[in-house]
Amino acid sequence: MSVARAVQTALQTPASARQNLRIASALANELEARLPALVQTATQEGGFPVKVTRREVTHGINNLRNLEQEIDRLPASFASWGKTAAIVAYDASAVVFSRLAGAAILTNTPVSFGFSSHIPRTADLIQSACVAATPSLRVSENRNNKEFAQGALDDPEVRYFFFSGAKALGESYKHQREQFDKLVFGGPGGLPPAIVMPDAPLDVAINYIAHRSFVNGGQYCMCVKRVLIHKSVYDQVLNGVLDQVKTIVVGDPSDERTDIGPVTVSRTRTGFVDAIQKDLRSARQIIGKVDGEMLYPHVLEMPYDQVPDISPFGPLLIASPFDDAADMVQSLTKSEFGLTAAVFGSLPQPQMEILRANYGAVWHNTKLHLLSPNHTALGGRKTSGWSQQRTSQGWTERSGPYLHSQAMAKTE
Repeated sequence: MSVARAVQTALQTPASARQNLRIASALANELEARLPALVQTATQEGGFPVKVTRREVTHGINNLRNLEQEIDRLPASFASWGKTAAIVAYDASAVVFSRLAGAAILTNTPVSFGFSSHIPRTADLIQSACVAATPSLRVSENRNNKEFAQGALDDPEVRYFFFSGAKALGESYKHQREQFDKLVFGGPGGLPPAIVMPDAPLDVAINYIAHRSFVNGGQYCMCVKRVLIHKSVYDQVLNGVLDQVKTIVVGDPSDERTDIGPVTVSRTRTGFVDAIQKDLRSARQIIGKVDGEMLYPHVLEMPYDQVPDISPFGPLLIASPFDDAADMVQSLTKSEFGLTAAVFGSLPQPQMEILRANYGAVWHNTKLHLLSPNHTALGGRKTSGWSQQRTSQGWTERSGPYLHSQAMAKTE
């Protein structure tokens, strides 16, 4: 067993972080040079539509090129935690990588990245970009994330560990926290809700829900999975969502018109089908079908107080009418998940405060964003995300939104 030890690193300031922007720009340029290859590779090994991956990589590039937006949010004086290990999942890998890499560059943190075994060639391309831009970032050749994590546990120099996955995975590493000085966990999303009130801007709400639910086949943890609609506008909103969902193209991922490609990860398909056939068997299915690796958008209808507390990955939206906003919001607090929620219209202030206490991000009357905005504090509550760090007073835990650059800045 490795023994935790303090790592002495040089003190830094926002001014010193600013000097590192050129490294971030260099990495952005290297990723941009590999953009066509990254798009083609993601189509081949993950079934991701070309326009989805292009959007993700471009989003990541823009994040790296605009890191100055985070500098003033860094502590006045900070240090690096030391050597860091970070696991990158197969979905939105370029976005997750760019946010972690950008934070590492600003805080002078050396990071070793472990990429999912489902995207080995994507990992190779990102590794070549790192080699060309900076020696402080590297992608491990080990494409088995379980083995990569074990390597981090066994390496006494690794002091900071970022990982994501199911609740059980988070609990497993939490029990081994003595191997590190800080752990940051991105947990499952559950069924992120969108709430539509009678005075909501309906066009904005309908567009957001229809596309935020099914972007990349629902394979983002922040995809909307539930929509709770006031009964006075229920039919109008549901029909509007269905009209837009019917225009979503499922098919060949190399076709620019395609919105959802094949789901190539078998456990994702199995989990999705099990959720539909078992957990949600009492729901009324309005649309949806499964054809081999093709998972078409599923829209189900179910009373809000009967929706199970599950976290499936895939193209799913559960619609529920409500009359009593207070009772509806209270039912949401019973979930063990708390990643993100969206509200359209005027939800009473007490209920908004309850939502903010239970979800890491609460978007209000927000126009559609297919990817969460860069330089925005994100992170779940409850089992949807937490961090633990060693302090002079012992271990502390927090949950809720954060910037990776702030999390990587050690202040004691």
